[in-house]
Amino acid sequence: MTTAISKKSTAPSGCAAVFLVLFLGVFVVIGFGVGWRLTVLPILRVLASRAWPGVPCEVVSSRVLMSDGTGRPDIQYRYRILGRAYTSGRYDFTEGTSSFISRHQAVVNAYPPGRRFECYVDPAHPAEAVINREWSLGYVFGAIFFAFFALIPGGLRYARIARGVQGQRQR
Repeated sequence: MTTAISKKSTAPSGCAAVFLVLFLGVFVVIGFGVGWRLTVLPILRVLASRAWPGVPCEVVSSRVLMSDGTGRPDIQYRYRILGRAYTSGRYDFTEGTSSFISRHQAVVNAYPPGRRFECYVDPAHPAEAVINREWSLGYVFGAIFFAFFALIPGGLRYARIARGVQGQRQR
């Protein structure tokens, strides 16, 4: 007597599989986009700015810019490159705002109007300058977001596809 043993797949198939792949794909796309903007792009800018020359700058105005309980340092400063005057407002390469208002206030207090300091200017684009070109804790948030919304769903999607390919090979 011969008995056939077959393993029934518990993986979704048909429309459910397509829906799952598309659903996870949305998370992957959003995760990559936000992760790129919050982590990868600022890190690339930090690395590029290491080669930018320092130039004398002077604070024109400084305040904490508030919006819906979050904020960011708004420090306007001026500098001259090759005889031409420029104004910038970039403190660092962190995107957006955060709820660390006391930290932002400390930064603003360190740069009162009239203070002279050294800022860093992109020689290829002199209108681009930055005060702080150090790493920021904000990049960690972007990396966590990237992991949860891109790497984990992407890994699940890959595992689903790999399981389907492996199942087809066994048949």
